[in-house]
Amino acid sequence: MFSDDALGIDWQVEASELKLSDKDTKQPNLANADLFTFGENLYA
Repeated sequence: MFSDDALGIDWQVEASELKLSDKDTKQPNLANADLFTFGENLYA
């Protein structure tokens, strides 16, 4: 989701004013996202 309360970002726009893609509305918040380790070779 574009607006993750845990990040504390003030987007200065109401969510009702946005036109989000299906992709943006279906993404998990950061706490539930699949993350990767920086520098890890994912193609080894």
